[in-house]
Amino acid sequence: MPEGIKMGIAGKLYYGIAGAEGTTEVKCRDLSYTIGATRGEVNSRGSIFELSKVAMIKIGLEFELNNDVDNVVLTALKAAAIAGTPVAFRTKDYASGWGIDGDFNIEMAKAEPLQGAQTVRITAEPDAGDGTHIVWFH
Repeated sequence: MPEGIKMGIAGKLYYGIAGAEGTTEVKCRDLSYTIGATRGEVNSRGSIFELSKVAMIKIGLEFELNNDVDNVVLTALKAAAIAGTPVAFRTKDYASGWGIDGDFNIEMAKAEPLQGAQTVRITAEPDAGDGTHIVWFH
């Protein structure tokens, strides 16, 4: 495999309280994030093409954890989801790589499959509060 290709296991996710940097590593199973443009319509008469311009950038995180009752990060995330309290997340695609840093609101979904471990899926979207703004860093 070429040296520049990073394996998924090299990615990191860190958790913290809103307004601070996430520094506690989250031992999750799968981690993914999406980044994309929200476009605003800028059509006008005389054009036969549908036109748009980038108005905002949207970003989201999604990760899955085993439902481990001894996992203090999972306990804190469950409490934040129930209370509607934002939390800080920081990602890195490898030790010194690119990532996202900021405060997020979270939703939680729990799976209890007939075969296999119970899991908790966390979906996170940026918080508009007075905490840390979302940044993309290297």
